[in-house]
Amino acid sequence: MDNFYLIHECVKSKFRVYLNHSDKDLVSKFVELNRNPTSLKKFLLVIEAVKLGSANRTQYNWEQDFNFGSVYAIKVDQHRFYTLQKTIFGFKELYICRYNKKESQTNSKKIQSTIDSIEFIEIQKILCNE
Repeated sequence: MDNFYLIHECVKSKFRVYLNHSDKDLVSKFVELNRNPTSLKKFLLVIEAVKLGSANRTQYNWEQDFNFGSVYAIKVDQHRFYTLQKTIFGFKELYICRYNKKESQTNSKKIQSTIDSIEFIEIQKILCNE
């Protein structure tokens, strides 16, 4: 079971973003992203664009559909954050599940196995109140 922490919520837009804290590689890359102000700003702009429904394929690219949602890649520079998008009780919810880096066409099998692994994730939400 993977633990997902709520990292962003907008009740007005019915939008939530969760981060998989059980995936060490994802967490370390997310921390790295947060240390770079330019990359962090790009990431936040993508999240805002998804929330408003104005994201394009260069930012938020569809990868695969499953019975319970669709997998998208949030693209920030060379980083790819593979994200499950679902709608639950009217809320669009993004679950940032896995990390991979797009380096060339040769690593596309590794990326596909990363995407396929999302189908078997058991989500446990951890809500943080500040």
